[in-house]
Amino acid sequence: MACVVVSAILLPLVVLGASIAPAFADATWDACLKAPKRACVFDQALRAAQTVADGAPRAGALANLARWESAAGFADAAAVRQRAAQAARSLENESDREDALAGVAEAAGAAGAPSGAMQIAQSIRDARARSEALAAAAAGLNKLGLVKEAGETFAMAIAAARSLESETDRLLALLWIAREQGRGGFANEARTTLQSALQIAQSEEPRFARPNDLANIASAQLAVGDIDEALRIAGAIDDARRRAQELGAVAEALARAGRLPQALEVASALEMGRPRATALATIAEAQFKAGSAKEATGHLEQAHQAALAAPTPLDRAWAMSRIAAALARAGLAKQSAAEFTMARESAQAMDPGSLRDLALSLVSGNLAESGEVTEATKLVLSISDAMGRARALETIGFAQVKAGEAPEGLRTTQAIEDVGVRVGALARIAEALPN
Repeated sequence: MACVVVSAILLPLVVLGASIAPAFADATWDACLKAPKRACVFDQALRAAQTVADGAPRAGALANLARWESAAGFADAAAVRQRAAQAARSLENESDREDALAGVAEAAGAAGAPSGAMQIAQSIRDARARSEALAAAAAGLNKLGLVKEAGETFAMAIAAARSLESETDRLLALLWIAREQGRGGFANEARTTLQSALQIAQSEEPRFARPNDLANIASAQLAVGDIDEALRIAGAIDDARRRAQELGAVAEALARAGRLPQALEVASALEMGRPRATALATIAEAQFKAGSAKEATGHLEQAHQAALAAPTPLDRAWAMSRIAAALARAGLAKQSAAEFTMARESAQAMDPGSLRDLALSLVSGNLAESGEVTEATKLVLSISDAMGRARALETIGFAQVKAGEAPEGLRTTQAIEDVGVRVGALARIAEALPN
C-alpha cells in the first residue's frame, strides 16, 4: 500500500487542515518523488487539473497547464491543449468560454502551432480575447521562423484591440500585444504599440486611472527592454506613490543592465521608503557581483535606513525582506538573519487582514528564495487566507526545486489547498526539471 510522505516542515500545515490530494496517494506519486522528472510531474499536474471543479475553473486549469507544457516543448502538450479546448468550448457563458479559448490559443502559440491559435482566434467574437488569440498565433508563426506572417498577424491583433469601445480595455489589450511582440523579438513594433497605448493614457479626456495607466505602460516598456522610455514615462506619473514605485523599478532594471551610475542617480532621487530601499538593494547586489563590496555594503545600509522610514508596516516588511535576501545572496548570513527578523516582526505586528497576509507572503517568499525554507513555512502558518497560503507555498516549493531539493518541493505542493494553484505549482516545477 502506498503512503503519503509529508515532510516535517509541512506537518503543521496538514494538521491545520491543508489537504493532501487523493490522486497523490498512489504508486505513481511515490515513484515521482523518488526520481522527479518533467514527465511524471506534468502527469501529476494533469491529474490534479482533472479534479478541479467542473466548468470555468477546470477549463482555466487545463489551459494554464497547456501553456506550461507547450512552453516547455513537452511531448504530450498537444493532447492537453485538446482537452483544454474541449473544456473551454463546453462552457455556456460566452465570456468564460472565450477567455478560456484565448488561453488555449496562447498555449498553441507557445508550442509553435499557429494554425491552432488562428483557428481559435477566428471563432472568438469578443475583440479583447480575439486580440490575445491573434497575438498568440503571431508568436507561433514567429517561432516557426515565419517573421513576415507573424508581423501581419500582430497587425491583425492590434486592429482587434483598437476596435474595443472602452479606452481602458483598448489600452490593456495593446499592452498585452506589446509584451508578446517584445518576447518575440519585435522590439520596434512593440515600441510602436506602446506608443499607441501611451496616446490613450495621455488623451485629453480626463482619466481617473491615468497614473495606473502610465505605470502599466512604464512596466511594459521595461518588459520589452526599453529602460530609457520607461524612465521618461515613470517620471511623468502625477501620483507620487505610483511614480516612486515605477522609478524604483526602473532603477532596478538599470542596475541589472549594468548601468550602475544611472541606477544610483534614479534611486538617490527617490524619497525614503520601499522603492528607494529595494532599488538600493538591487544596486548593491550588482555591485557585489562586480567586486565592489565596499560600495555595496554602504548601499545596503542606505537601503536599510530607507526601509525603516517606509510609511506602512507592509512597505517596511517588503523592503526589509528584499534587503535580507540581497544580504543572503552576498553571503552575509548574520546580517541577513537580523534583517529577516525585523521583516517578520513588522509583518506579524500588522492587524489581521489581507494586507497582513500579503506582507507575510512576501517575507516568506524572500525567506524561501534565500534558502530559509523552515522559517518561510513557519511564517506561512500565520497567513489566514487560503489563497494567500497557496501562493506562498507555491513560491516555497519552487525555491526548494531551484535549490536541488525537488522531492521536498513536490511534497510542499501537497499542502496547497487550492487545486488550481497546485496545478500551476506542479507545472512550474515540471518545467524546471530535466526531461
